[in-house]
Amino acid sequence: MKTKLTKTLFGMIAAFLLLVITSTQVKSQSFSVGDKDVNIGIGFGTHWGYGKTVIPPISISLDYGFKDDIGPGVIGIGGYFGFSSSKYDWSIYDYGWRYTSILVGARGSYHMEFLDKLDTYAGLILGIRFTSSKEYGDWAVLH
Repeated sequence: MKTKLTKTLFGMIAAFLLLVITSTQVKSQSFSVGDKDVNIGIGFGTHWGYGKTVIPPISISLDYGFKDDIGPGVIGIGGYFGFSSSKYDWSIYDYGWRYTSILVGARGSYHMEFLDKLDTYAGLILGIRFTSSKEYGDWAVLH
């Protein structure tokens, strides 16, 4: 338990430091028609399956500035791809299941600048999640 908490805390600190370092080097600007944004994400301490996380949710999405004459913001459209893997062990035996999840979808967003040079937005994803499971180990050990 202590190791898992330490890894999660270390990951959160590393993500925060990366954000601080990159935000001081990159000039942020608001989103407008014709802009293309790429987002790469990683989830900490969670997964889309059952059991323990093997590969945390990782994702990539693209957002294209599509229309700007609806209110004070800009509508963006794009796509989303995500992947995650988890493992469920049966008690003390080396037997269980490994789950893999893939999420593919269309993405829509509404970007509205509340603060100067900060791209704030709300978004929706309409997609499908493919989940597969694979058994591993020897079932005979349990009988």
